[in-house]
Amino acid sequence: MSPRRGFEFLDAVLATPKLSAVMSLVFVSLSIPILIFILVYSYYKTSAAIIATLHEQVSNTRLATIDSAQNLINRWRARCGCSPESSPPTPLSSERSRAGSCCIAR
Repeated sequence: MSPRRGFEFLDAVLATPKLSAVMSLVFVSLSIPILIFILVYSYYKTSAAIIATLHEQVSNTRLATIDSAQNLINRWRARCGCSPESSPPTPLSSERSRAGSCCIAR
């Protein structure tokens, strides 16, 4: 038995490809690039949506933090008997005006 004898069947199959094999090859060669395009496009759109949501959440958190700090300052001023409209003392103001403007200098 010669070593070439086992490959005769394989040579015969590859010499005349069947229609189903050709159709399968065409289907795979056309569908893979389309699937890759869909994956890349959906990744691009999803990442853009995630970044937009992230920016929105950061701005909401920033505003919430500022509001929380402002509420804390207002509560502290109310406990000390200071009005929220009074401004903190400036270094150039006199001792008497500083003592009357806010409870920080008391």
